[in-house]
Amino acid sequence: MNRALLCCLCLVSISAFAQNGFFLEPGLGLGVTNVRTSSPPDPYPFQYGAVGWYNRTNVIFSYNPSLLIGYKLKGWTVTTGISFLKTGYKEDQLYFIDLGSNEPNDKITEFYYHVMVPLIFSEQFNIGKHFFIRPGFGFALSYNTTAIEKFEETGVYYYAGAGKNQPLTRDEFDKVYFRFLGWEILRLQAGYKVNDRLNIIAGPEYQFMLSSFLKDNDNYELTRAGTFKMGITWSLKAAKQPIRPAAGTETQKQN
Repeated sequence: MNRALLCCLCLVSISAFAQNGFFLEPGLGLGVTNVRTSSPPDPYPFQYGAVGWYNRTNVIFSYNPSLLIGYKLKGWTVTTGISFLKTGYKEDQLYFIDLGSNEPNDKITEFYYHVMVPLIFSEQFNIGKHFFIRPGFGFALSYNTTAIEKFEETGVYYYAGAGKNQPLTRDEFDKVYFRFLGWEILRLQAGYKVNDRLNIIAGPEYQFMLSSFLKDNDNYELTRAGTFKMGITWSLKAAKQPIRPAAGTETQKQN
């Protein structure tokens, strides 16, 4: 009997505030990004000439604003929409092959910008009356818009434009990088139910390319980003209010 009662209470807790239907999910993710590459890759053209990596790359700041729309059915949700993702890396030791140098002399930071269309599947597990967790996974298609380079001089060579952001031209970008790529998305949201329509959500999200960013059969570059995403969900369907009997109805029934 006690076990049956406990199971019933668990089921009630899981379904207590399930609001089925469509919802909006605006959010903002802040975190870090880096790349995984062949080591070392052969030289390939940047704006400042042929270069090669001889040390590992380092993380830089990433951000990921998004506006998604989803549909919830019982404990399951499917979400899609549009998001914007900044990725890249920083390389502390850069060798300029074309100058014949054997010593690192500069730093380079690469910034990439992507417009994403994700499709994410999640399952919600409620904890009490107000809290829940929502693990999810999905995929995204990105249109890769821009690559920007920034050089910082630490050696003896001088280059025009050092320290400034230098966007690659469209032709330079298309020569080196793919415009469209697939991604995988993993995330874990924790949430708090404010009322029947509004939830506050937050949690980690990890996005990574499924194939190489480079148009190079001999080398690869896989961009990835880990952010902490914060946002809300707003139900587009108001919860149905219980129908209350009109004044005097109960009295008439009793009579």
